[in-house]
Amino acid sequence: MPADAAFPQFMTVNEVAVALRVSRATVYRLVSSGALAANHVGKSVWVTRPAVEEFLRRHARPAADVPDERAQTMTGGRNRTTPDPYSTDQIKNWNSRR
Repeated sequence: MPADAAFPQFMTVNEVAVALRVSRATVYRLVSSGALAANHVGKSVWVTRPAVEEFLRRHARPAADVPDERAQTMTGGRNRTTPDPYSTDQIKNWNSRR
């Protein structure tokens, strides 16, 4: 029997926070609310990989609702409908008024 099958792989709160891209406090909140199953060993909190995968399955949004990160970085975090204050047309208009 492989070792992986005998003992599930555990993740620390920090590892779960990195995997979910949330803060440690958010992971602790999810554990205390029961949304994310965890095991307490002394003062430590350990989460199994299957528990994280199940949480993601239950709380995943459809791909259409996820914002396009490339669009955010290309526009400096502004919504594409917001005009860019430094567009070339606006700079030309500003220079022509001088």
